[in-house]
Amino acid sequence: MDDQLGLAWLCEHFEPKTYTQHPRLLILDGHGSHITWQFCQFALESNIQIICLPAHSTHLLQPLDVGIFSPLQHYYGKAADTHMRDTRTGVKKGTFWTFYTEAHALTFLPKTIQSAFRAMGIVPFNPNKVLVKVTKVTKTTTPNCPTTIFTTPRNHHQLRQQALAATSFFPLSPKSSRESYLAVVLRLADLTECALTEVEIAKAETQQLQEGYEGKRTIKADRRVLSKARIITGEDIIRLQEERKAQELRKPNQRSTKKKKSSFTSFNSSSFFFWSFSTPGPNSGFSRSH
Repeated sequence: MDDQLGLAWLCEHFEPKTYTQHPRLLILDGHGSHITWQFCQFALESNIQIICLPAHSTHLLQPLDVGIFSPLQHYYGKAADTHMRDTRTGVKKGTFWTFYTEAHALTFLPKTIQSAFRAMGIVPFNPNKVLVKVTKVTKTTTPNCPTTIFTTPRNHHQLRQQALAATSFFPLSPKSSRESYLAVVLRLADLTECALTEVEIAKAETQQLQEGYEGKRTIKADRRVLSKARIITGEDIIRLQEERKAQELRKPNQRSTKKKKSSFTSFNSSSFFFWSFSTPGPNSGFSRSH
């Protein structure tokens, strides 16, 4: 989405379809087309409050990513699979739009959209909907010594624990069977093999990322990346407007500089051409006039 398309969506779609005398909240993902001064100024003049989500958090906070894209992908994949089974042909440009339109009609329903906003805790407002997901990722549990000995270790603590158990089976527990000792050793070997496999995969992925970033185009200077959630205020609009004016002032200077360089180059080229054809050779009987 570019600047003009984003502004057109705000003016022609969001504003008339959500018009009310009460303030409205517009939640955005922080894309550059959402933070131009024209976009923000129109929003504030229309009593629309803008809030941008933190960077790299749309998979947790944006209803479209969480509650819409998954069923959309499901219905599209189902239609494409049915087509390929029946016709034994792949998806082409002509059939893609048919499958997508069908999936779009089945996905973008009022109940599906409302469910996505409810799952994100936006309406009704419930921050715990998201906080529970975050705490699940960061939550750690203390391993239970008796049970982890008989399971494949998944971290350094469990690895160290089973290594000590393996070395203490025979000296401290004469009744321990040979099978128990071998089982622990095999589990340690399994963990080592998994770790080596992950290292190889990580190396391959790193190499692909390095190759992909080579020659990557630079991000435009007027695109801001928001590192945390923030609300667009009047100060932001003034700052964006001043940046745009500064860019417009720099453009004439850049064009005049390019013209001077091009005229100087053409003058040198013509002078060289005239000199090469007007200057007589060393063996000729003519001399250069001064």
